[in-house]
Amino acid sequence: MAFVREKNETEDSLSEYVFAIYGQIDVGKVVYNDEEMTVSCSCKKFEMEGDDDTVE
Repeated sequence: MAFVREKNETEDSLSEYVFAIYGQIDVGKVVYNDEEMTVSCSCKKFEMEGDDDTVE
């Protein structure tokens, strides 16, 4: 199970989330661009498994 360790918002429509998985030392990063409606993550799992051009 993962949890958000830190959330940062910038003035240029970006939201950055630093997350960790319980019991593990490593952390990951997810960045959401509100203006472009895109998401990227350091593990690339979203880009590989959740690549869907439709946004609801």
